[in-house]
Amino acid sequence: MRASLFRLLRRATALLRPATRRDVVVEYNPRSNGRPDPGEVVWAWVPYEENASLGKDRPVLIVGRAGSELIALMLTSKDHHTRLEVD
Repeated sequence: MRASLFRLLRRATALLRPATRRDVVVEYNPRSNGRPDPGEVVWAWVPYEENASLGKDRPVLIVGRAGSELIALMLTSKDHHTRLEVD
């Protein structure tokens, strides 16, 4: 399971700007302060791949930080035919 998570995170960090990619810190540090933290699921505006000027609110899992920016993975219930092997 842990190896699958790291493969998923590698794919997610590949989408980051190159200067930011090396600064990504994956962590689990939720706090009950009302602000989003790594380890929490929050709603965020997510742009569409086809047109970044359009998007919609979606749940995202915050997985870490890159400097002052939060790094998140979009959650979906749609089957995209991409299966990760679970170790």
